[in-house]
Amino acid sequence: VWLKRNLCFLALWGAIVIALGICVFLKTDAPIFRFFSYLGGVWIVIGLLTSFIRAHFWAKSIAAVCYFFTGMFSLSLVDDSIHTLQDFHFTIGTHTLSAWGILSGILAFAFTLWIFLAMAKVIETQITRVPRLSPSLKVLIAKMIRIVFIAVATAIALSSMGVNLSALTVFGGAIGLGVGFGLQKVVSNFISGILLLVDNSIKPGDVIEIDGTYGWIN
Repeated sequence: VWLKRNLCFLALWGAIVIALGICVFLKTDAPIFRFFSYLGGVWIVIGLLTSFIRAHFWAKSIAAVCYFFTGMFSLSLVDDSIHTLQDFHFTIGTHTLSAWGILSGILAFAFTLWIFLAMAKVIETQITRVPRLSPSLKVLIAKMIRIVFIAVATAIALSSMGVNLSALTVFGGAIGLGVGFGLQKVVSNFISGILLLVDNSIKPGDVIEIDGTYGWIN
């Protein structure tokens, strides 16, 4: 099951291993490929071992912690690894991104997202125990908390990568244009869902039937 869910990661790791093999055959030093091939192999072992844990939350949590610490430990073992990753950089517009910045951003995003989702799960459990809130309002609050936490985790990851968040205003404007021209229906459906939850016209547990087809609202 774990192998099916992580086919993209396995394919990427396989490509890195092949690239490393080509470099070895050509007698070319490739510290970046060597580092990621070893680290990827360790992460595959961690993923396979944690997949045997039945509790999904604890399996993900233990795997995330192991990924983070093995990544940091692997960097400390490789001579001048951080400097090597920092030297491997490219420029997009006026911003320069390094391999180390991208790696630290991914690790920061994974770690903060794991913490925030754990906090969100605790908050959602407390919200479900409030009798005065309607089921629809409980779902709405839980969804909004998750969206806010994911946005904060993304901002922290971008900051750790060295991306100036104020520069994203232009990107936000581009997204606004995309929403205006091509994503009107998607945004409309999203806002409509929020309004349905707010006005309590439907709630989890209701049954909807349309032309002989029916289903339960979760």
